[in-house]
Amino acid sequence: MNEGAIVDRLLASWHSGHFDATPASEGDLSLEDGLALQLQLLERLEGEGEQLGGWKVGLTSGAALDRMGPGFRPFGFLLASRIFASGATAMLGGGLDGVEGELCVRLGAPLRGPSVTPAEARAAVCAPGGAVLAGLELNAKGRYTGKSAALQIANNMTNWGIVVGDEISPVPVDQDLDTLEVRLEQDGAEVGRQAAAGHVEDHFLSLSRLAQQLDRFGRGLEPGQRVITGALVRTTVSGPTRVAAQFRDIGGVAIELA
Repeated sequence: MNEGAIVDRLLASWHSGHFDATPASEGDLSLEDGLALQLQLLERLEGEGEQLGGWKVGLTSGAALDRMGPGFRPFGFLLASRIFASGATAMLGGGLDGVEGELCVRLGAPLRGPSVTPAEARAAVCAPGGAVLAGLELNAKGRYTGKSAALQIANNMTNWGIVVGDEISPVPVDQDLDTLEVRLEQDGAEVGRQAAAGHVEDHFLSLSRLAQQLDRFGRGLEPGQRVITGALVRTTVSGPTRVAAQFRDIGGVAIELA
């Protein structure tokens, strides 16, 4: 495996919005290789002046649950420059082709280690400065067209950016996120509605698994970082549009794509 050449192509795809896999690039990459290559991509982007703003937890909901193996939850990174406040306008490009309604959390305390528990994850979100927020994930699902799960991971698990809206902060220690329901609208018309219970795994379990995965690479979750924990409802994007979501008991979030 020529890691440098693969990362060169991943970086090019980040800017162009398209990564056309070839048999040679698919190779015999493991899922762990995919995570390592993704972090190399992040380092290259940081070398261009980008800053890490947080993480996503993948494969936690719906038909995607356990798609790469039982309990395996690949991460993706969030760039600070692509964390938008609700009501902002983002320019289409770089492969942006979808929007998902997702719960977002903001860490109030660090979360690190090989055996982080869901209770410790809850405590980090409930710490001063922590929050749960109405969120949208901006996706670039078409950025990678191959069949390799490892390269899908390396290409940042389809993430393009996120949008953050209304929040609960401080977070009560008994905050129940299973009661969450999201209604997604595109250009004023409802395009989907989904309850969290029975659809997405426990958000604090997902956070604990994320911390455990990152620990294997010498990383962890830091105060102020945002994390999205799994898609609840989604819509596709093919041109300028407005997408908004309303989260029961939290509030709303919206983005203009131009």
